[in-house]
This record gives sequence, structure tokens and C-alpha cells, in this order.
Amino acid sequence: MLDASSFSIHDSHSSYTRPLSLTEQRKAALMAKVDTFEPADFEAMKQDDAGGKRDNTSGRNKLIALHNAIYPQLRTHNLDLHLMFGDSNIITDHSATTLYAGDSLAVQYSRSRSQARMVERLMGREEAVAVGDISIRRHPIIEMRLSAEAFAIELVLGPDARWDQTNLAGKLTIERHNSELYTLLSHMDKSYAMGFWRGVHCNDMHLTTGQFYHPQIMDEWMSTFEPGQDWFRLGTWYETDDERLQDDDFAEDVLNHIRALYQVYIMLRWASDNNFHTFYNR
Repeated sequence: MLDASSFSIHDSHSSYTRPLSLTEQRKAALMAKVDTFEPADFEAMKQDDAGGKRDNTSGRNKLIALHNAIYPQLRTHNLDLHLMFGDSNIITDHSATTLYAGDSLAVQYSRSRSQARMVERLMGREEAVAVGDISIRRHPIIEMRLSAEAFAIELVLGPDARWDQTNLAGKLTIERHNSELYTLLSHMDKSYAMGFWRGVHCNDMHLTTGQFYHPQIMDEWMSTFEPGQDWFRLGTWYETDDERLQDDDFAEDVLNHIRALYQVYIMLRWASDNNFHTFYNR
């Protein structure tokens, strides 16, 4: 187990090494002591012999602990990601990748609720927003998800998030921004999977970032993306026997994946200073 009190921050421009503050030590300690997922946690996500749900309390608690370790770090790293409905709704059994609930447990980060209200008004949902009818599925999501086959960290932009899907499609009609996405993907870990399928499981119809060795490959792949119909998704998967699940720095690894996905998240999400709707002409 890592000792948070031994951590320090080194200034690369001098020989001085600053010890972590008490707050920083506490955050580091949370990151260090997160229990990772075990085979039993994945097995508990399967249906029992009668077709009912198994007891997934252990996996649920580990996912909450992972969130508790990571969430304070989002502010530290200037990531504008939120639990849209607050701490009372940390875990959901309805993944952003599917129409149906019950196949997984997930923590979902997205816009703040006030930002979501503004976007949904732009979608023409003024009356619904006025009575609090806001859905995270209408927004880009970075999701940590536990299912029977894998633990995944994915950026998901589902068909219900049509305002942002249209923004992405419009932005990619401009060569400079198309190159920006390619550059982001080419600098990511080569094992990230990108595709447009639906469901909590990894579909064979995907390409990895390692396969985008030329911009034309990404262009041809993205040309098949249909806003309003497809799920745009990009992420990494830890299968049940993945040795990384046993690493002491597992939580830090997950945080780094979220930081990498966030760069694509801010590139595609609609904002007043990132508005490309007028360029979409399908």
C-alpha cells in the first residue's frame, strides 16, 4: 500500500521538492487505497440461474469508492465534469451506451445541471426544462462502468445528445478541427476503442486509436457516423483478467484515462464559444 505522507511535488525548474499539503495528502491517500475489482465483482453482474439479479454490493461499493477518490481530483486538474444530479445519485444501472437499464453499474460525469438546462432549452425543450425534466442522456458523458465482461471508461455521445452530436459533425467539416481530432486520437494510448455501436459490451465493429495511423482512416471512419442515430463512443476496457486491475495505482490510471478522454469531450461538446451547428448540412 502506498504511503501518502511520502508524496511530494517536484519543481522541474529548481532543486526544491515541496511536500504535499495535508489536503493533498488526503487526496493522495484516497487514490492509493481504492480496492480494485475482482472476478467475483464481475460474476455478480450476471443474472442468476432464475434470471434474476445477483448481489452486486461489493462492485457497487468499489465503484463508489473509486468515484470518491477521483471526483475531488477533477477540480485539481481543471476538468469541468459534474455529477448532474448531485451526490445522492452517484451510481446508475442505466448506462449511457444502451436503451435498457440493468446490464451494468455506472458513474457518469457530464455538464453541470445549469449548463444542461441551457443546452436543453436550445434543443427546444423549454417547457420540459421548466418543470425539471432534464436527462443526462441528452449530453456528452464520461462513464466509468462495471459490467459482467469488463470495467470500462468511455466518452459516450448517444443519439439523444443530438445538440452535441450535430456540433461534432459540423465541426469535423472544417479541416483544421478535423486535424485537431486526429491529433488528439494519435496521442492517446493505442488501445482505446472508437465506434458507433450500442450496448455495454465491446463490439467488434470498432477501431483502436493505434489503427488511426493516417488521417484518411479516421476521415473514412467518421464519415459513417450518423448524428441522431449512432452512439459516438471512445474508451478503454479492462477485461476480467486484466493485470492492470491489480495495480496499486489503479485509481490514478483511471483518472489519467478520464483526463485523456476529457480532451475529446471539450473538443466535441457544444458551448457558446464552440458552436459549429451552422456548418452541419446533411
